[in-house]
Amino acid sequence: MAEAHDQVQHVVFEHGEADIDVFRASNLLTPSTVQAHCTFLSPEELRGLAATGTAIAHCPLSNAYFSAEPFRLREALDAGVRVGLGTDIAGGYSIDIMNAMRQAVAVSRMREGARIMADMCSGSTARSSEGKHEDGKPLSIDWKEALYLATRGGALALGLPEGCGSFTVGAPFDAQWIELVDGDGDGKSLGVLDFLDDATTPGAVPLNLEMIERWWCLGDTRNRRGVFVQGTLVGWRKTRSKEFSVLMLESID
Repeated sequence: MAEAHDQVQHVVFEHGEADIDVFRASNLLTPSTVQAHCTFLSPEELRGLAATGTAIAHCPLSNAYFSAEPFRLREALDAGVRVGLGTDIAGGYSIDIMNAMRQAVAVSRMREGARIMADMCSGSTARSSEGKHEDGKPLSIDWKEALYLATRGGALALGLPEGCGSFTVGAPFDAQWIELVDGDGDGKSLGVLDFLDDATTPGAVPLNLEMIERWWCLGDTRNRRGVFVQGTLVGWRKTRSKEFSVLMLESID
């Protein structure tokens, strides 16, 4: 909904009203609805969307290709909209959720940078109208927030069973099995990851947030040891040894 400018104009031409009004009139804005994109929705419209319980699938890479506007992610979150990350399949060069997370952070940082520059040009020390938030949060998000949107946020947006997207006792176990160092016991980093400045012992790396952030920034399929769906290992990558250091990761609080 409301992704591309020509799409928005076409709906107005055909129906005499905006996308969101067409969906509302058709009773299609409900807690069971997930709308993609929504880049042309105003903060006021996002608050109205939150009131209906409608969720949004944020597809930042697709928006970069097809929309003249970035999604107002911070405003949507502040309004209480359930937001999850999406890849949009054909919308861009990648269907990898890892790239969707990174792109979400990049777009949000550019929005915050534009806000700061606008304030500097206007000579104002206060936030611009687009950047005002009661809790003082910037328009940008960090890697932890992006990881949440790709896991727990997506589960909430889709209305999945309680606990999905997090490590909660009794919740469905849908997870990736992430390996940061090689399984041959020499403690070498996998893929492009570099932990040479960390004190390590063969086959055991003391995990910390900085290392997880490196994986978030640079990790790829070489770090994906396995995938679990409903507790069943449905895909895996062989290693040369049974000794490995892994992080099974869905979300970070």
